[in-house]
Amino acid sequence: MSESGRDAKSIFAALSDLIVKCTGFDPDEIRRESRINDELAIDSLSLVEIAVRAEDTFGVRIDDDAVNSFHTVGDAADYLEARLKD
Repeated sequence: MSESGRDAKSIFAALSDLIVKCTGFDPDEIRRESRINDELAIDSLSLVEIAVRAEDTFGVRIDDDAVNSFHTVGDAADYLEARLKD
């Protein structure tokens, strides 16, 4: 587990929950390999909302450049896991 007490599985679960709350997707549609723009069709406004909520949930700052670099939900989860280890 990371120093924050969250492991990769719990980080992904919390991020998936945020995506569901912001987009209304069925939780079963959210997978690590789900492509944010293509498969899930999450627009930039929704992505910013998810990022802001993730910052509040995880207590980390997510740079705009990082948000724009996320191609999959797994990319975002990996970024959060790395930031929580810092």
